[in-house]
Formats: sequence, C-alpha cells, structure tokens
Amino acid sequence: AQTVAASLQERGFVVDEIANDPTERGVTGVGELRYGPRGRQAAGFVKLFVPGAGEFLDTRATAQVDVVIGPEFGTLAP
Repeated sequence: AQTVAASLQERGFVVDEIANDPTERGVTGVGELRYGPRGRQAAGFVKLFVPGAGEFLDTRATAQVDVVIGPEFGTLAP
C-alpha cells in the first residue's frame, strides 16, 4: 500500500490515508475503486492508472475515491 500511495502521489494525486481495508468486502483481482456519486468522474480518471480494477459505488457525500489493492495487482499503468 505504501508503494502504491507513493506512486500515486508522484503522479499528483492527494493521498489522505494509507490503511488496511476496514470493510468486510472481499476484493479479488487487481483491486477495487470505491466512491460516491460525486466521485464518479474522479474514479474514472483513477481507473486509467489501475486498469482492471472493479468499482463499488457507495453513499459517501464527498468526491474522494478509495483505491483498494487486490491480490493480482502488479503496478500502476504509466
């Protein structure tokens, strides 16, 4: 998680928190992007760097996007 966060920061993203997944959701594959209705556009942009990640729409009121890394994650796309 630290490495992915640092890579995202190098690309200009703001990383608010680095932590283990606090939910009970099982993440498979590359990972999952979690966001609320206001974050749909931002999630689309983040997905360019995490191709193959699933998406999960939740009820958060902010435009913040959570990047949850899955077991098949390799590296961010260039």
